[in-house]
Amino acid sequence: MWTSWFGNYLLQQKTIKSMAHIKTQPLGYILLTMFLLSSCGSSLKTLERKKEELRKAQESVEKIESRISKMESKIQYKKPQKTIVKKGTREELIQDYIKKYSKLAVSEMKKYRIPASIKLAQGILETKYDTSRLATEGNNHFGIKCHKGWKGTSMRVTDDAPNECFRTYRTASESFRDHSLFLNSRPRYDALFDLKLHDYSGWAHGLKKAGYATNPLYAEGLIALIEEFKLYRFDKGGRLAKQSKSDKNQLVHRVQRGDTLYSISKRYKVKVSDLIHKNNINGSLIIPGQRLIIR
Repeated sequence: MWTSWFGNYLLQQKTIKSMAHIKTQPLGYILLTMFLLSSCGSSLKTLERKKEELRKAQESVEKIESRISKMESKIQYKKPQKTIVKKGTREELIQDYIKKYSKLAVSEMKKYRIPASIKLAQGILETKYDTSRLATEGNNHFGIKCHKGWKGTSMRVTDDAPNECFRTYRTASESFRDHSLFLNSRPRYDALFDLKLHDYSGWAHGLKKAGYATNPLYAEGLIALIEEFKLYRFDKGGRLAKQSKSDKNQLVHRVQRGDTLYSISKRYKVKVSDLIHKNNINGSLIIPGQRLIIR
């Protein structure tokens, strides 16, 4: 019995000491301890869930970063191909340009009656022998600006003024074709088409007079290139073209908005096939301002 009483006594003393210890602690600490003990189980589960969510989020970020890295590597790989600095002397670079684009210039001459010598000289001059940023990045070989109504792609380049808008193309051939259409569709260049194909001097001065370039020595620069590299030899390819527009017996029609090959053929009582053949038309595309040889 004494043993039982003494055991109870020790238990009471231990409880009293514990209560005394609790009394010495701040109330907030006691409440926090009770909360942590009660929520320990649920907190561990929440923590594990958060860790899993974080892991998945990190995996998603890593995947996105990996995709971006792949895209950037492709961009970095392609860009130098366009902006690469071409090596060689001035003469070597110009000869390379002539070799690369002379056939295209002759082809455009036969279709649109613009001397191949002029086209090549303008391309060489405007692109600085195919090394300018406008040419290497935008495939623009003739320095044609956006102008009102341009709906194609473009890029900003400082020229006569900062950050001017210039047309860009998918290929050089698109630039050559747009140059042909550009000159054919603007009345200020009308007088040029009254000149003979081999009159490169007249064309050069006519382009400057019509306001194609602001450089006061633009015509002289074109003529110098044509004569230095004998570009006039490519104008002989124009012998396959039709009669010059200065021929008094030649009937020429300037395409108006709404015109079609069929409506023009009916108006002049000619065959559509003859219009296509005489004007080297590819398909049935004609544009306002374009000149068509009727007969």
